[in-house]
Amino acid sequence: MQSLILTVGDGYVTVRSRRGSRARVARILGDEATREGGRRITLDRLIHASDDDAEDFRLEGCVVTVLVRESDRRPGDGGEKHPSDRASVNYEVPEKAS
Repeated sequence: MQSLILTVGDGYVTVRSRRGSRARVARILGDEATREGGRRITLDRLIHASDDDAEDFRLEGCVVTVLVRESDRRPGDGGEKHPSDRASVNYEVPEKAS
């Protein structure tokens, strides 16, 4: 069972601990799609301890928390997005010139 419950909103993330009822809110500083089809969200503060984990996201960072979700899409699966991708930013990476 994950130790944290994350709710990604428009411009913020709410964090609830399964160990207690206190909720914390962090502002989203950056939200980007990865080349692999995942998602990387940078928060304005550290919201996790080293032993915390959360469903769908890997928690990284020592000064601020970075939420990283690997792509769960497979080639040919229709490209459905994950429910928390409502506010994700799509971008194209330019190809290198030969």
